[in-house]
Amino acid sequence: MIRREFLKTFGLAAGTILMPNGFVELSSATLFEKKKVIIIGAGLAGLGAAYQLHKQGHEVTILEARLRAGGRVMTVRHPFADDLYAEAGGEWINAAQRHIIMLAEELGLELRAGYGNDGVFRKKRLMTFSEAQTEIPGMDHLQKAKDDLQQDIRVEQAPSSSSRRELDQIDYLAYLRRAGVPEEAIAVERQQINGLMTVNLEEISAMHMAYELALPQEDESPELRIAGGNDQLPLQLAEKLGDRIFYGSPAVGIEYDTSGVRVHYLENGASTDSATASTGTATLDGDHVIVAAPASCVRRLKFQPSLPEESQRALDGVGYGRVMKTLVQTRERFWEKTNPHLESVGTDTTAGNVYHSSQNQNHRRGVLTFYSGGSNADAMEKYSNAERVMQAQKVCGEIWPGAHKLCEGGYNQFWNAEEWTCGSYAFFAPGQNTTLREWLSKPVGRIHFAGEHTAVWQGYMNGAVESGFRAAKEIDPGI
Repeated sequence: MIRREFLKTFGLAAGTILMPNGFVELSSATLFEKKKVIIIGAGLAGLGAAYQLHKQGHEVTILEARLRAGGRVMTVRHPFADDLYAEAGGEWINAAQRHIIMLAEELGLELRAGYGNDGVFRKKRLMTFSEAQTEIPGMDHLQKAKDDLQQDIRVEQAPSSSSRRELDQIDYLAYLRRAGVPEEAIAVERQQINGLMTVNLEEISAMHMAYELALPQEDESPELRIAGGNDQLPLQLAEKLGDRIFYGSPAVGIEYDTSGVRVHYLENGASTDSATASTGTATLDGDHVIVAAPASCVRRLKFQPSLPEESQRALDGVGYGRVMKTLVQTRERFWEKTNPHLESVGTDTTAGNVYHSSQNQNHRRGVLTFYSGGSNADAMEKYSNAERVMQAQKVCGEIWPGAHKLCEGGYNQFWNAEEWTCGSYAFFAPGQNTTLREWLSKPVGRIHFAGEHTAVWQGYMNGAVESGFRAAKEIDPGI
């Protein structure tokens, strides 16, 4: 099951559209003054910030370590046949996620509905979600515990000011057990959280889960993808920004004072092991810098002078989940012919959640995604890429008997092995939601921070866009 669909399936909170200001207070508008802004990272956060500033007439330069734009948005077309494609990175958009939807609409991109019916494959048995909720002991108790968890949570409020601050002192597993949820229902929840948050129950703060469950959503709307692939969004933004993006140019250090910033970076795709912030680098000077890379990368940067203790502690402390996507091409779409017809199946195998990822692509062949998060990703890490595809195909045959014979191969993406990400998305361990989270988005002088880890919509493509808009607005309140 996929992250937002998980929330919808279990009937969690709906609410209002969130404004893109994170937990940071913005100053009032000032008269226009053209600024020179350096942006580190060409993911959705960096591109979104650059696009907003560029439209307002500011001079922007983006430094991107990779040779492509998009960051954790990555649509895979090779090695698939028949022009099929699937998402190896960020995938789902909910109708309540207005920042990314407004940006997509502005760029003329079409959103199309994703998968349909959901199910569970547990103890070698395939069943619908309604059957699972009826037959697995304690599912009603689990739902009540989750409903209680999100009571009085306002996601736009800084966690340190929340009336539910005590939730940050325990992990989610401890919360469920204190609530008396039966172990069999907890086992189901463990599998769901492996996919939803890409961590284990005992790793994540109960308060972080409360904030996650309280995010607004459109219950009656399907999950959405961008027609032609989600990479159409960063590709369109990159095209508009043109040669303002420097690829193969990882930043290694930032100097800053009250008058401006200087960013040190490596040229020509050089490894970060080959130079330091003081030798062998090129430099760019600007009025402001937006650091729009994952915290796992930002903590490698050398800041001069050092960041405030609270900001550095937040960057050093925030964790990242583990996630692996295995995309398997099938000779035909056999799942459409089965009873029940299920297009997304949460499993108790290391393949994790399995779902149809080639809807709206009119071919006989299809692509299934096997989404392994948390302990499932840990278990799959030991295999080679080819072995991971074989493991996914084996699970396919267990869910749909004989279907492994219709699998033709695939592609594996393990984000924790990716140099410029080192994980899925951020999560907050017990004690961190109230002490670290809001510091991640606080500007330090002329340094501004963006990325899903700084956002209200934390962990989502929408959060990346939200954070980029917020960082741009910190520089130009007229945006």
